[in-house]
Amino acid sequence: MSTSIPELSIKSIKWVSGERFAMLIDAETGIPLIDPTVFAMLELRKRGDAHSTIKQAMYAIRILILFLNSKKIDIHHRIHKSGRLFDMAEVEQLTSLCKLQFSEIKIRLCVASAAPVAPAKPKFKFKNGAKLLQAFRARAPERQVLSVDRGTSNIRLGYIQSYLRWLTSREIMRIEADSSVQLATRANVDAALGAIKSKRIHRGNRKSKMKRMGLAAEVITRLHEVLDPESPENPWRPGFNRYRNRLYIYWLLDVALRKGEALGLTLRDITFGSGTAEIIRRPDNPGDPRNDPPLVKTNERELRISDTLLEFTEEYLEMRRNYVKVKDYGYLFVSSRQGAPLSQSAARDIFYALRKKVSGLPLTLSAHVLRHTWNSIFTMHAFESNMHDKTREDLMKNQNGWSDKSKMPNYYSALAIRKKAQQESIKVQEKIHGFRKRNLK
Repeated sequence: MSTSIPELSIKSIKWVSGERFAMLIDAETGIPLIDPTVFAMLELRKRGDAHSTIKQAMYAIRILILFLNSKKIDIHHRIHKSGRLFDMAEVEQLTSLCKLQFSEIKIRLCVASAAPVAPAKPKFKFKNGAKLLQAFRARAPERQVLSVDRGTSNIRLGYIQSYLRWLTSREIMRIEADSSVQLATRANVDAALGAIKSKRIHRGNRKSKMKRMGLAAEVITRLHEVLDPESPENPWRPGFNRYRNRLYIYWLLDVALRKGEALGLTLRDITFGSGTAEIIRRPDNPGDPRNDPPLVKTNERELRISDTLLEFTEEYLEMRRNYVKVKDYGYLFVSSRQGAPLSQSAARDIFYALRKKVSGLPLTLSAHVLRHTWNSIFTMHAFESNMHDKTREDLMKNQNGWSDKSKMPNYYSALAIRKKAQQESIKVQEKIHGFRKRNLK
């Protein structure tokens, strides 16, 4: 089947400074596409977006460019000749593509751009309806459509909208001095961009989902049991990995670290004498050999570390001296075989092993769930100790590295209020039925 769909790929380069940069390139020539590259440089990189963020934007823009190519749409020509961007049918088609996996997108666009084929004449003629029904039932089932989750779809549409706004604003500025034409064009373009924005699927009420994010007390107890290096239920071989993985879990759970923050910890960040650890942003660290280096997405901060966590850290470091005999990159969590800093995929495998091999642990167990667990426990502690709301919010923002404007503490307080209300409701119900029992006597 002939098609005019170009082969586009995303390529990451690493500069001398260690900074990584993602570009959308023509796979046949290896040449970067000009507009997406300029957009990434002037808009995304300039505002400090990480390599992974720019890469994600390029994946979204690739979908847009393939769509434009399949529909033979030249945005520059449309803006200058007709003063518009998309009609509603095109908006629907574009947003529908953003809900599909990329392999499915390519199939859809190849079919759409292929030359029309005349329908084949049937080889057989059915003489009655029974044979026709039998043939219909025996036909091959339709191929399953491969789609993405709504979060991925929303992210794609968001980047596409940002890129189109940047691209069209540049073209509108090039329109000749007639202000009425500029205003009309801008209004048409804004309407199309607004239509794309309206297609983003609402995630639902985040407060109602928060109750599923933290671990229950009995699950935390179970986690303590299996993480003991001497436990027969520990899913890893005796030795280095048991101590490293236990420590990794506890750094996430005890101080509410993100996965990237834990994997980015260096030995110099930890001060054993004062029991503190510094969470430092190191974007594009040239000394990090990982292909997918973790990033600190939140604010830098200094955290206090408990004696227990420091003790576990010292035990792990002692075990590490006996196992790791190769180059030391200075990171806290390293591979047992080569001593290289632990990769994000290896960190995910830690949770995969726990979920798969240990009974009594939820299928949702992950690094982020442990972070939510700390915040849920802290919020309940704050309510039970009658901590002032402003103090509680400030402490949570500092611990998690959230900005001063963050609303995240409100979500956890809503959960704590809900739990407290449920507990008090049970007490009231028992009191009501206590009156009934008194009358029965």
